[in-house]
Order: sequence, then structure tokens, then C-alpha cells
Amino acid sequence: DVTFDSNTAFNSLVVSPNKKTVKNVGVPQVVPDNPGRFNSSPCVLGTPGFRSGKHFFQVKYGMQREWAVGFAGKSVKRKGFLRLLPEEQIWQRGLWWLRHLETDPGRIPGNVTVFLDYEMGNLIFNLNGNLTTLRANFSGEEVLPFFYLGS
Repeated sequence: DVTFDSNTAFNSLVVSPNKKTVKNVGVPQVVPDNPGRFNSSPCVLGTPGFRSGKHFFQVKYGMQREWAVGFAGKSVKRKGFLRLLPEEQIWQRGLWWLRHLETDPGRIPGNVTVFLDYEMGNLIFNLNGNLTTLRANFSGEEVLPFFYLGS
């Protein structure tokens, strides 16, 4: 079971006590600025992380118009400007304001399932029945579930 790591959550993200849901409340919360916390982008990491094997998790999203889900390297940059790109150790797919990636805005709310095959370097995203595959080189690093919850 993937849960949200509240110690990594951007200050406008509120993680539920059971760590199963997260919401962008749009207002900064008073949280410690620890080294693992994202400080410029509304992101949060999940646990557990993986260094091998095949794994998957499913996310239900609501009316959020800007989001992304996938995996990030454990050493992903947490401070300063963050680009959601493989070069930044973030492999993701999502829905973006003004344009969308593999999602139909008419299918909001919906589900996304993320499949990881660590050894093969494959990530497969099933967004409401639309499949997308990303190739990745994790270089032996642990990867963690990654979530971006835009405005």
C-alpha cells in the first residue's frame, strides 16, 4: 500500500491522518522546512520506495485540473525550481491546465494506475483506459511514488 509522506509535502498540501489522501488547500500551512520537503512546487512523495521488482499503485483524482503522478528518484531535488522531467529524476504523466497528457478532460474525475518494472526500466500509466509507457534508467537508485497537485 502506497501512503503519502507528509514530511515531503509542499506547504499547501494537507495529508490526511491515515496518509491515504492529499489535498492542495491553496494556502501555506505552518510546517517545518525540513531537508526532505518540497519548497517551491506542490509535490509530495509516497512510501514505500523500490530498488527492484514489479509494483503498481492506483490513484483516484477528483476535479483537480492540474496534477501528475509517477515515480521520482530518492535524491530528487526538493528545494528551488523543479521541472517535472526525467532529467530531474521525475517520470510522470498527468493533466495540465491548457493542455493534457493522455487524459480526456471529459473524464474528470477518474483513476490512474502506475505500473513499475524496475529492472526493465518501464513505467506504464493507465489513465482511464489509455496506456502510456515511459522508459527510464534508475541507475540503481531507489524510486518513490511521486505526486504533483497543481493549483
